[in-house]
Amino acid sequence: MARGLYEEAIAGFERMANHYPEAIRPNIKMIDISIVNLKDADRANEIFQRGVSVLKKNEAKEVLARMYSAICDRLNTRPDN
Repeated sequence: MARGLYEEAIAGFERMANHYPEAIRPNIKMIDISIVNLKDADRANEIFQRGVSVLKKNEAKEVLARMYSAICDRLNTRPDN
């Protein structure tokens, strides 16, 4: 990610998310990269929706929702709906 290899970074975080489905951080990092670096709010929303559907604990879902909202608000970005 530090080298600007954002797609590769997302792929790595995707592998982590698949390997550790209850981990929130990989989803947050993918959302952040999608919005901040790739300027792709729709992709970030897809990652968020997928993360919420996989997470089992309500607390984890709420944390992911708060972080997603904070990242979107930081750049005033929302997906096209």
